[in-house]
Amino acid sequence: MKHKLEIGGELDFLTKDELDSSLDRMEGIWRSYAKGFKRFRLPVMRGAVVGGAITLGSTNVPEQQYVGPRPGWVWRLTRLSAAGLVSTPARATVATAAFAAGAAGTATLPAGSALTGFDITTAAPAAAVTATVTVSNIFNGPYVYDLTEAVATGGMLSVRYPNPQFAPAGGPTVAIAATAGGAAGHINAYGTVLASVDQLAVYVGEPGDARFMNLLTATAPTWTPDNSAILLPGDYLVASGSALGTTTPVTVSGEVIEAPAEEIYKVLAG
Repeated sequence: MKHKLEIGGELDFLTKDELDSSLDRMEGIWRSYAKGFKRFRLPVMRGAVVGGAITLGSTNVPEQQYVGPRPGWVWRLTRLSAAGLVSTPARATVATAAFAAGAAGTATLPAGSALTGFDITTAAPAAAVTATVTVSNIFNGPYVYDLTEAVATGGMLSVRYPNPQFAPAGGPTVAIAATAGGAAGHINAYGTVLASVDQLAVYVGEPGDARFMNLLTATAPTWTPDNSAILLPGDYLVASGSALGTTTPVTVSGEVIEAPAEEIYKVLAG
């Protein structure tokens, strides 16, 4: 619609029909963009920790929740959260053992402990003797020491390690060998269990031959990725952890944006 101005210029206005047609086209563009595009919460993956380990979402584990886009669709992860993980503070451990005169004695720290030192004391023997002390079940071990038992004062061997001595499995052991003429005594072994933080590794596909995504930990249980966390048709999520301190069930939840696979640009920009 045109209107003639007194100054001699012209303005071109849309008629109602022209305006309605333009709005309809714009609405159609937005409807097309929004079609099939939605946000939703993922099914919750949950399971029990067995022997300090757990795997969620694996197709190799019976009765696991499958979490992945349906055929012909793509996802972009916007949030993943883990619940049930724990942080375990460092703690001291001690093992003690008494041994009879002339007999052997052994003190073994609890599994998972690292040896920080030990003390061995004996009563005074009838005659001076030297006993053999062995520290075993440690990396770079065993360590062997001599303990002299004097007639007047007995025996005393005190050792402290500047760095904790870790065991390949189980706990370190401090032992005194049986010694003819040796006196009775005690062994005190000192250790520490280091602080630990439970963590789950998140993969697309099975661990070992899959794409690693991120870690969910007891201290950082939520991940909000950027727009590169894309799952294509056939992809699925797996969360796996080992050496966990938690004894309660673990769950993983999250949110995604979904769109048809041929319109993947929608999730990249959503």
